[in-house]
Amino acid sequence: YQGSDGLERSPPLLVHPYTDRGLKGHEQVLSAIGTCAGAWDMRPVTGLPHAECLRQMDEATAVVDHFQGYFGVVAMEATAMLKPVILRLSELTINAMARYGWSVPGNWIVLETPGQLPDRLRAMAAGGAGFFQSCRVAAWEWWRENGRNATKAQRFMEWLTRN
Repeated sequence: YQGSDGLERSPPLLVHPYTDRGLKGHEQVLSAIGTCAGAWDMRPVTGLPHAECLRQMDEATAVVDHFQGYFGVVAMEATAMLKPVILRLSELTINAMARYGWSVPGNWIVLETPGQLPDRLRAMAAGGAGFFQSCRVAAWEWWRENGRNATKAQRFMEWLTRN
């Protein structure tokens, strides 16, 4: 697996940026990594300046956002970096995205419950470089389709901040 920094990684590197360990589900991420028997390396990213957090995310093979049912800045930044993003989206969020004309990015690995994380991580690692390349392509396609429409993005972000 190759990070965007050009370094080869085996196993792949999962980065979990968080400001609040409980809110962002860090214990669930640690537990999932523990059950993956060395299939992933994991790096928590917390308490760092934003530029350093972005650098750490850029080195990742994949990024975990959180499991609250909505997406945050981490998911969008990781998508801009063409990374797979693991998160949970509620039906409310998915419907709101659709209402504002956004599709769920194809690089997002959407969980119904955080308990699915170990199986998804194992499947992602088993998919190898081909899986991660398909996520990069899906993220690029999503940005091409959705990222240029500032009005669409602004309306959706206004809804997100109100809800």
